[in-house]
Amino acid sequence: MPKSSVSLVSASPTPCGVESFARLVVKQLEARAPGRHDAYPLTGQPGETALIARALDGRDALIVNLPVVAWKRHVLAPVLAMRAARRLGKDVLLILHEWADLDWKRRATYLLYVPYATRILFSSPSVRAQFEADRKTRLATRNRGLVPIPPNIERPVSLPATTVSEALAAHRRTGKLVLGHFGSIYPKKQSLQVLDIAAALKAEGQPVHAAFVGSFIGGGTVDPKAAFDERVRALGLENDVTVTGYIGPSADVFAALEACDILVYLFAEGLTSRRGSVLACLMASHPVLVNAPANADEFAHHPSFARAIADGRLALLPHHATAADYARWIIEHRGWTPAGEAVSFVRAWEDVAAAIGAQD
Repeated sequence: MPKSSVSLVSASPTPCGVESFARLVVKQLEARAPGRHDAYPLTGQPGETALIARALDGRDALIVNLPVVAWKRHVLAPVLAMRAARRLGKDVLLILHEWADLDWKRRATYLLYVPYATRILFSSPSVRAQFEADRKTRLATRNRGLVPIPPNIERPVSLPATTVSEALAAHRRTGKLVLGHFGSIYPKKQSLQVLDIAAALKAEGQPVHAAFVGSFIGGGTVDPKAAFDERVRALGLENDVTVTGYIGPSADVFAALEACDILVYLFAEGLTSRRGSVLACLMASHPVLVNAPANADEFAHHPSFARAIADGRLALLPHHATAADYARWIIEHRGWTPAGEAVSFVRAWEDVAAAIGAQD
């Protein structure tokens, strides 16, 4: 694996989870081997392939996380960079965070990148299985592995009082249970199911306020905000929901998470090890409740998730748990504080470096 590298990263001021992961991979590799790992912010400018080729001079490999930048922007630039790297005799490490859950048009563009990879790392066993079940990926290298996805943000020692955290604290003072959910809001993540859990809690007589610490992202045929607002109205939760929008400083993110009582997710596929947002929640002091994965070996390669499950900080409901199941569990465990240590940002990123093979 590469002793030195160039990583393609986005130049976005509001990076998505994968974009943040790509940036932090470079920082982790560079911290372990100073002067040997560089980031190249992709802009799509004319002649950029030549600039990337120049940046690869003296480096062993090009590292590419998909998507490098937001959907439909600079689609061909990473392909040209990967092709240039192969022509220069460099390794190309491709990291795939999703496959079958992608919109088919995005997956089709990813097929342009796959033949140029000399090694592919997947974010979870389930994503690898989806990739290998797709006959269109037959040209891909058989040199494949897994990388444990870590949290993309680090919790600071001290947290500020923010407008969001103070507002959520005010809801708690009125006796409402604040149900938290962190990360981007979009249909395939089933973020709307958190609204169903909030409604189920209200039906059980538990006053509740749902806090979505994140923002809406598109990319499909459904407007995620419109669908969200429609579900809020249908469930009668107009006064019981907060959507913070994108929060930049990690201290402000964790201030909001700490203002919640419990953090929940209900995924169609169950929890998979690619969910960095869930790991971020496991750095807070509250329990995190998610439905179990379909694959019992989902976390065998992921020490942080395995430890959180073992010590109870991460509570798993059955794979096909309903909103009513969540409501009953939350009511029965109201006030419960998880045992064990919070997920370590530093240790989680050391696990990434080990998977990529950047050992001195």
